[in-house]
Amino acid sequence: MHTIDFHRETCLTCQYFNCPRRVKMIGRTLTIEYDDPYGRCSLKPIFRMGANYPARRSSDCHYQRWVELPD
Repeated sequence: MHTIDFHRETCLTCQYFNCPRRVKMIGRTLTIEYDDPYGRCSLKPIFRMGANYPARRSSDCHYQRWVELPD
């Protein structure tokens, strides 16, 4: 189990990223809990992406905030 701050623009916070993940409250901090540090982008399914990979690092990235995240 890993967690990350949900404010960061990484693959994990993108709607197109596919891996098991959940929004979780730890104390007063909202985080994203995930089991596998790698997943697949539904726009680029051939490549395995790291969950912490910064979004918008490539010209073909179409980062969109994950709809499960609170505003």
